[in-house]
Amino acid sequence: MICVYAICHVKPECIQEFLKVAAELVDETRKEKDNMSYHLGQEIGVENVFTFIEQWKDDAALDLHVTLSHFTQAVGKFGNLLTAPLDIHKSETV
Repeated sequence: MICVYAICHVKPECIQEFLKVAAELVDETRKEKDNMSYHLGQEIGVENVFTFIEQWKDDAALDLHVTLSHFTQAVGKFGNLLTAPLDIHKSETV
């Protein structure tokens, strides 16, 4: 299984818009056949740091995910809402 931990540093004035875009992304991603788990969390005690926590069946599932319109559209919108590029960490369960 492939695990992804993607950290988002959101501009304080853009939090509500980020949450709207992220909710749509989460809803659509959970419909993907080989998505095992997809959640958005907020760092405790930090108002503008959010994390996507994802589990995928395999690399092929993740590779497909990043090509789908709900993902590409969300990432495009995130560009204007974040203070830095997504900080993405990928691992494989052992």
